[in-house]
Amino acid sequence: MEDISFDEFDEQEEEVSLLDELRTHVEQYFTIRNAFQEFMPTFIVEATETKESMKALKEDVASLGLTPYLRKYASYEPLLVLSFFNLNERETGFPTKNVLLLIATIATVSLAGYLHAVALLTLRPEANLIFEIFLFVVAVMGIIGLHEMGHFFLSRWYDIDASLPYFIPSIPPFGTFGAFISLRELHLNRDELFDVGVFGPVFGFIVTIIVTLFGIMLSPFLMPETIQAITEQGGGDFISLPEPLLFTMLINLLVSTGLLVIPTGAVLVLHPVAFAGWVGMYITALNLFPITQLDGGHVSRSLFGEKGHRYVGMVALVVVFVVLAFFNIASAIIIIMVLLFFMRARHPGPLDDVSKLSSKRIIVAILAYAILVICMPIPEAFIEFLMNPFSFFSQFL
Repeated sequence: MEDISFDEFDEQEEEVSLLDELRTHVEQYFTIRNAFQEFMPTFIVEATETKESMKALKEDVASLGLTPYLRKYASYEPLLVLSFFNLNERETGFPTKNVLLLIATIATVSLAGYLHAVALLTLRPEANLIFEIFLFVVAVMGIIGLHEMGHFFLSRWYDIDASLPYFIPSIPPFGTFGAFISLRELHLNRDELFDVGVFGPVFGFIVTIIVTLFGIMLSPFLMPETIQAITEQGGGDFISLPEPLLFTMLINLLVSTGLLVIPTGAVLVLHPVAFAGWVGMYITALNLFPITQLDGGHVSRSLFGEKGHRYVGMVALVVVFVVLAFFNIASAIIIIMVLLFFMRARHPGPLDDVSKLSSKRIIVAILAYAILVICMPIPEAFIEFLMNPFSFFSQFL
């Protein structure tokens, strides 16, 4: 016979009392079929509606320092499993890391802007170096910063504890690897998960359009022979970038309105601000891929559920690899390895993973993936492959 100490007995009594106290809260919103305490208080419940019930229950038990967690498991169907876990305290204080990373990223983006502005001076000697650097920094930081603030403001709108953006400095030509915010609690339901996930790239997409239009208007058009002469004289190398469909659409818009005149046979040489717009499109497209916990992954998780999200992510991974391989096979392998590393972690989903995504958000999801398509820089080789795959492979035979 084992001895039972009074401390252990008191702990057991505390667990029972907590389960009983939670029962009085849960039964206001769900029909309880069973209840037990293992690692956490757990109830087997039935419900015809969960969105409003979970919202009310979350607010109700917050004073107990607990958060509800609702899931559907095959072994319990048609019943649902409602668990509770401890609610983390919200962090307060001055965001030192955020500020230091912001300063470091502004410095590295400024360095990238300096290199782009110096290249521009070879074409436009009258340009002001400091002003061109300033424009590039504002454009890049504006696109990335407003993208992340979109996530931040939506998180605060839904009363989700979220950090300010963490910017990531990098070497030129971009000067940054982007930014992210840290969520210290789960979204309430799939609607919230979708809204917070999609609002960042949509907001960034709008800013990218404005930046790109402005940048195209500042960009010079040069004849191919002029570009060749500049290159031969050591004036710099010109790199051809794959053109997203959105970039083409914006150029056509400016031409159709008479705001832009393109000389016959001329080539657009990107102004630093226009290049920032191109970077914004690339970042928007990459973030919207339905992979891991990228923004598109949140959209996919809320739209397809846990299993569907994994399958869609695998298909998207193959698509990313194929497209990137037409850029550079080595880069494609590195990026895929990074994505696979992050895919090891299972997406936690929202607190209420039983209720479905609202129909109006499904329409927004379709629009979000359309944004992905028009923002993705597509290599010419990949377009040639799609147009005539047999001809493309024949060159390697």
